[in-house]
Amino acid sequence: MPKSLKTGMVFLLAVCVLFSLTGCADKKEQEYKTNMTAAIADISSNYTAFAEAVEAYFEDRLAVERRAPVLDALTALTDAYGKLETLEAPGDYQEVQKLLSEGAALAKEAVSIYREELEGLTEENFNEAALERIQAGDQKIQEAYEKILAGASKGQEIDGMK
Repeated sequence: MPKSLKTGMVFLLAVCVLFSLTGCADKKEQEYKTNMTAAIADISSNYTAFAEAVEAYFEDRLAVERRAPVLDALTALTDAYGKLETLEAPGDYQEVQKLLSEGAALAKEAVSIYREELEGLTEENFNEAALERIQAGDQKIQEAYEKILAGASKGQEIDGMK
């Protein structure tokens, strides 16, 4: 998993925190922003755990005993993206949530790709084809983060008009 994606998650979290701190009078809007920020923070935390587990897995030459933490982290990521995907947005923020939901759905696809490839990966079957499938997951997660960032930017735009 590229280091740039980890950096991207930190940036996304910062954008979402800024978005959530912008004042708004409506209680439903503030509740939505709080829930959205919590979901992004959960994703960020779980992505960090996943990246660390994958790093340990590869450092130990794909040792079977290092696989469980990777798969556990993927399960946690799926759950975290599911929370973001299903948030209920009030009025003006429905377009924001649409982008966040689309991004979360793409991220869940990436997690599925990672899971499928990493579940049975061993030093013996690690090859160019396996690497290409993992890179397909990386590409999908990058697309997901771009959608999520677009949602956060749209939220900032909406807040700027209030």
